[in-house]
Amino acid sequence: MIYRVIYGPTFRDHLRGHIQYLCSKHVSQPTIDGWYNRLFDLIDSLDVWPRRFPIDEQQSAATGREIRKFNVGHYLIYYHVDDNAQVIQLVAFRHGAQTRPSDFVAGDE
Repeated sequence: MIYRVIYGPTFRDHLRGHIQYLCSKHVSQPTIDGWYNRLFDLIDSLDVWPRRFPIDEQQSAATGREIRKFNVGHYLIYYHVDDNAQVIQLVAFRHGAQTRPSDFVAGDE
């Protein structure tokens, strides 16, 4: 079964902010490209095996739906799997040292 991956607005905003941060710190374009490619290789692979990453129990309890997460380097990607619609909703992208993203799923349907 192949799932469609949807990038929620909070996820897009967080990712855009991170790329702007990297650029402001004068990180080389090849470094940014390599990081970006690794991130999207993992995201692209969710369409076939979306449940391979662990459930975030705290976020799942807070939102009333199953939220999973995986990391790319020091960053966490949070997502929800909707089996009925065959959709994966990417809901947040955060640095692991940031506080828990308690507000990330309310508007990301």
